[in-house]
Amino acid sequence: MTSIRIFKAGAVAVAGLIFTVLLVGTHAKETTPPTPTPTRLGLEILSLKKIFYVPASDTTKVVMRASSDTSNISAVRLEPRMDGEKLKVTVSVLVGEPGDVRTCKDWDVLKALPIGTYVAAVDEEVTVTKLSEYGVHVGDNPLTFRVVLRKPNPAITQDIPISGDCECATCGGTTCCANPGMCLGCGSCGYVCCSGSYSAVLREPRIR
Repeated sequence: MTSIRIFKAGAVAVAGLIFTVLLVGTHAKETTPPTPTPTRLGLEILSLKKIFYVPASDTTKVVMRASSDTSNISAVRLEPRMDGEKLKVTVSVLVGEPGDVRTCKDWDVLKALPIGTYVAAVDEEVTVTKLSEYGVHVGDNPLTFRVVLRKPNPAITQDIPISGDCECATCGGTTCCANPGMCLGCGSCGYVCCSGSYSAVLREPRIR
């Protein structure tokens, strides 16, 4: 009889321990905060006749034709990258004239002169006044851009899906999605260039 009581007491103790472990585990699951979704940002260039938008990406650059009063600078290049919760934009001017304007390498072979790196939060505007030191003009106004929340990728025809690292830019109502390694003219705004890759094979660049 004594052994039976000991067995029952031990079973009750084990059951109580299991219940406590389950209760603690459930409480831990309920109190663990969800992982926040990182903020994704984009860039709107405001100093052109149409707004030139491009999302921040490690593979995306935009190039805009420029003129200079004192040198053979032909273009201005912007590289928008995420920097924590802010956007870091590296601005350079390109010296010389490309032989062609189809691939990223067509612009990359030109000499690049750094203008500056600018960090801004969402809804902040930046005017790149340093371009005036080079006598460089992009449109009729000083180069100004605004940081915005990233816009969703536009719907593209089913046979050419959006995927991988390349992003789509917009110039006013025109959407431009460059193929990997290529630069695509985007309306009257400039060029969007992508050095990334797609998981699907693309047949042609896309402008809508």
